[in-house]
Amino acid sequence: MTLTVVVVAVIAILWIGVLGLALRAGWFLHRARRQPPGDTSYAPPAALIVPCCGVEQGFADNMRALLRQDYPDYRLIFVTADAADPAYAVLRRLIDEHGPVRAVLVTAGHARTRGQKVHNLLRGVAEAGDRPILAFADSDGRPHSRWLRDLVAPLADPRVGGATGYPRYRPARGGLWSWTRAYAVNVSALLVAQGGDWGLWGGGMAVRRETFDRAGVAAAWETAITDDTVIAQQIRRLGLRLVFVPACLTTSVEDCTLAGLYEYLFRHLALARVHNRPSWCLMGAAMAAVVLLYASGVALGLLAPSCPELWPAAVLLLLHIPLQVVAGALIPLLVFHDAETARWAPTLFLLEAVALAAFVASMLTRRVSWRGVHYELTAPDRTVVVGGRRRPLARPWLERVRAYLRLWPRVRPTSGGETLS
Repeated sequence: MTLTVVVVAVIAILWIGVLGLALRAGWFLHRARRQPPGDTSYAPPAALIVPCCGVEQGFADNMRALLRQDYPDYRLIFVTADAADPAYAVLRRLIDEHGPVRAVLVTAGHARTRGQKVHNLLRGVAEAGDRPILAFADSDGRPHSRWLRDLVAPLADPRVGGATGYPRYRPARGGLWSWTRAYAVNVSALLVAQGGDWGLWGGGMAVRRETFDRAGVAAAWETAITDDTVIAQQIRRLGLRLVFVPACLTTSVEDCTLAGLYEYLFRHLALARVHNRPSWCLMGAAMAAVVLLYASGVALGLLAPSCPELWPAAVLLLLHIPLQVVAGALIPLLVFHDAETARWAPTLFLLEAVALAAFVASMLTRRVSWRGVHYELTAPDRTVVVGGRRRPLARPWLERVRAYLRLWPRVRPTSGGETLS
């Protein structure tokens, strides 16, 4: 009986926590839907900077959506590393179609002291001139026509330092792993939609140029690999708020493989380990709790035939498994009114398995691959550029195991690699 009480208490605590998050997110989104639109008349001249590297699924349609924003005066700045990037020719053609008045295409060169995306962003900021609004978007998103206007509107409040949206994935052709990643990203919006200052998302954010300069973002980006975490930290130091704009959810239409899902999760976990250690530890604790629940349920179920008093605890733990799927479907359906994501709830178990493997890998190595460029994350302000697109790395966790066993040395930086400090 004591064991059953403990199991009931643990499960109750977990479900109360999930229910609390869902109710708070639902209330926040409900208020956001009922409130009248913000001051969309606030639309100063803006620079919309889009770093590009390669051509994703639907790339041309994504860029057309950015070129057709309902905003009175904005300059779209596309940035690639060089003219050899596959995106360069596509962007040049699209600019020719729409005319050069609204958009410009520039190259940043290859990064030597920071992440390539941040390097491209700094080149775009330099190209923006004195426009009072700086907005940033990723090339894999397809925003609606009023996205930029809605994103900039909160900046009319001088207490707001930055405004941001959030991604929403939709598979292009479908497939098990595409649905799994879409479910992971779409349901993770539950944490964002709590109404507080959760940070900024680099795929869709806007700041005033005056805030950008006063916060020293450009200097902080000099040695950064990630853009959004750094800019959020700098703006918070000014005592300004960062706000989430529910109307600025940005759809990404693309497919995903198992390898792509693993790399996506591993990169975010590795970055969290370096830049946000408390969150990384919290995610690890959550994964450990899930594994413990599964293992305990199976173990008690195997022991229960010979020890009948274990049946109540075993049934409760095993019943928790199908209840996860039910809750995983109800949360996107009731909170976000998203029936499509709700159908993908059974992929939750695959997501947990891949996330656990990615978390273990993030414990063993800080080496990540981002758009074909490889980095060693040794500290928040110190990163080693290990190699470029022409030199793929072995599995990072395997390299770390090899180094620990001293069977052969770690891969060293290429001749062009430099230490970021």
